[in-house]
Amino acid sequence: MEGLYYSDQYRCWEGRISIRRFDDEKFSLRCFVDSTNPLTEADHHTLIYVEEHFADIYENILRTLFEWQQSEGMTWEVFDEEKLTFDRIRFDSKEDIHPLLGEPLLEIIPGNEKENQSYYCIRFDHCLLSIEHGLDALCHKSDVIEIEACEITSLLETLSYFEPDCTRWKKDFWK
Repeated sequence: MEGLYYSDQYRCWEGRISIRRFDDEKFSLRCFVDSTNPLTEADHHTLIYVEEHFADIYENILRTLFEWQQSEGMTWEVFDEEKLTFDRIRFDSKEDIHPLLGEPLLEIIPGNEKENQSYYCIRFDHCLLSIEHGLDALCHKSDVIEIEACEITSLLETLSYFEPDCTRWKKDFWK
C-alpha cells in the first residue's frame, strides 16, 4: 500500500493516507497497524475503503455522538485549557462536535475481520471531550460499532467478552 511502511523501530506498519472530511477539507490521516506480520488482503481493502469513504465515516461518528446526547441524555464536558477545568456543554448539531474531537488517527485491527475487511479504530488524539484517554471509535466499513473514552484494547476486550465472534459485531451492537 502506498504511503504505508514497516517501522523496525516501532515494530508496526505506519504511514499516512490522503482523505477528505465531512467539510470537504483535505487531510493527511496518520494510520498504523500494530503487527509485525505483512498486511493482509482485508487490511488493504480497509485502507482503500477508509481512504475513499472517510467523509461518510466521520459523519457517522459525529452523528453517533450527537444521537447519544439527544436520545440517551449523554452529558458532555469540555476541557477548558486556560482554567484547567471541565465545563458542561450541550451540542445544537453534530457539526458543533467537530472542533472538539481533535486529530483523527486510523488504526487497523489485525486479526479481526468480516466480509474481507478488517475492523478499524478511528482514535481522536487531543480530544477535548475526553482529555485523559482520547476517544476511540471502532468501525467496520462505514458502521460505527462502539465509541469509548478508552484504549482500543480495552474496548476490544469488552466486546470479545460479550461476543467472541467478531463477525457478529455490528452497528448498534449494545441495543
